[in-house]
Amino acid sequence: MIGALIAAVAAAACFTNISRVLLFWIAFVLTRPSVRRSAIFLRSRSQKAALACTVGSSAVLLAILVIGILMTLVKLRWQAALEPALVLEEANAEAEA
Repeated sequence: MIGALIAAVAAAACFTNISRVLLFWIAFVLTRPSVRRSAIFLRSRSQKAALACTVGSSAVLLAILVIGILMTLVKLRWQAALEPALVLEEANAEAEA
């Protein structure tokens, strides 16, 4: 249910002129309970299913996730920036042949 609502917010961001600030706050409110549950899951030592992470290990896990996401985004941007150059090189090679 929440996933479908988040997908609807993402679609609204792409295909409508609804304020991005409003869409941000809608997504924030929708995801807040799951973030809270995730934090409890990471910190809880009493449940068998919990990971029992300390604040430090949670911060390291978050840092690894953020760095991974940023590296992926940078890679995708470089690929997008180089793609027109590759297309131009292919067109020049075909023109010379």
